Amino acid sequence: MNELHADVGTVTVPSWGLNFSVPAGWNVDDSGIDAGVLIVSTPDPWTAGFQPNLVLTMAAITADQDAADTVLREQQSLDAVLDESLADYRLVHLGPEPWGTPERDGVHRMAVYTGENGLPVMMSQWVARSDNREISMTFTYPVADFSWGIDGGRAMAESFVWSEAE
Repeated sequence: MNELHADVGTVTVPSWGLNFSVPAGWNVDDSGIDAGVLIVSTPDPWTAGFQPNLVLTMAAITADQDAADTVLREQQSLDAVLDESLADYRLVHLGPEPWGTPERDGVHRMAVYTGENGLPVMMSQWVARSDNREISMTFTYPVADFSWGIDGGRAMAESFVWSEAE
């Protein structure tokens, strides 16, 4: 694993055309960047030893897949897969929501499921498409830490800046 620390709370991925803020000192694992995966995690565990994490994925798409209604429809169909693969999965919210600067039409999902050792976990996810790429940002944290997790996840999502991929 190629762990780095975020520079002054900002993570920049030029090849994906994005940057966003994270709390200073969080770990950034860019070893999967070529496969379309970037993982950011807290340096210390939270409730019950769970280490909150932010997972970004990037996939190339065709121009005709950019429409916001296509993203929502695909995310709605993905919910059945999540229900089958995550214990006690419960969808809290799934709907359109602009994401990033400049704003892109996107989708926001909030769900709860049971993680390892029976710990209830919250997932906040944003998905949007721009310039022939789909980016998803998923922040996962213990439900017991909801007050920080919900605000922290939203702050990271709101700091997201789209740019031209290099």
